[in-house]
Amino acid sequence: MCGGDRKVAPGRVRLARVKRGLYFLLPEEGEDFEAKVKRAVFWPLSLAYGAVVRSIRWAYGRGLRRPKRAPIPVVSVGNVVWGGTGKTQAVIWLCRRLLERGIRVAVLHRGYGGKGAGPKVVGPSSDPVEVGDEPVLLARALPGGLVIVGRRREEGVRLAVEYGAEVAVLDDGLQYWRLRKDIEIVMWRGPLPPRGVRLIPAGPWREPPSILERAHQIWSTEGKEAAEGVDVAFEVVPKGLKRLGGGEEVSPEALKGRKVLGVCGIGRPESFARTLEELGAEGEVMAFP
Repeated sequence: MCGGDRKVAPGRVRLARVKRGLYFLLPEEGEDFEAKVKRAVFWPLSLAYGAVVRSIRWAYGRGLRRPKRAPIPVVSVGNVVWGGTGKTQAVIWLCRRLLERGIRVAVLHRGYGGKGAGPKVVGPSSDPVEVGDEPVLLARALPGGLVIVGRRREEGVRLAVEYGAEVAVLDDGLQYWRLRKDIEIVMWRGPLPPRGVRLIPAGPWREPPSILERAHQIWSTEGKEAAEGVDVAFEVVPKGLKRLGGGEEVSPEALKGRKVLGVCGIGRPESFARTLEELGAEGEVMAFP
């Protein structure tokens, strides 16, 4: 997942956020007046959200609720915050390493954006409208692997075992308590210990920082800039460009000096804009929620 230095003259790419519905109301990071007002307005909801999260953790910690144990090992890769930590790339990397060793692996995914409750096997030609776009991306990136979508991941494990899976990788599994996890990997960006923690919806945090104590390993995509205390640090670099509808793959250097319009729907769109700049492109990135 690491690449060599690319000597390309940087370009200029402007980031434009497209907000729809309730996304207009959510606060962004920053210290401007509007962001501070929104955080203050949402703070009571964050307190209520935090109380619910702590009650769930307390119930499982005291044994009042028990997670189901899968018949195969379960590795969870999850986020403490909303997104933008490189979780998808980490899942792909981990699954490829397992497949290279002859281990049959299944990815269990919630299927955000899809219509069905599942569990359902996803293939490279599956309809993203039905199963979600990220599961289709995973299926295309993992030939020989198995991708299963479903709201109840414990049901997905049973289906994975029927298909011969030997290991299950639970995508975005940190907040999923119904299934017992043998290894908990948390993706991370920024300093450790964390600063400025604000729970949803006043901030991006999905759990209080004490959840990091549950992690067996902390991974970061910040490479050499990763915080001290991170167990695995790597970099995600562009490998190629593909035309919509198929066609040959071209080198990322083909963007040098080109005018581009980028479109993305990821947790940290500024990282996408920065990548285009580093490749020498000029233009605009439209970031959708």
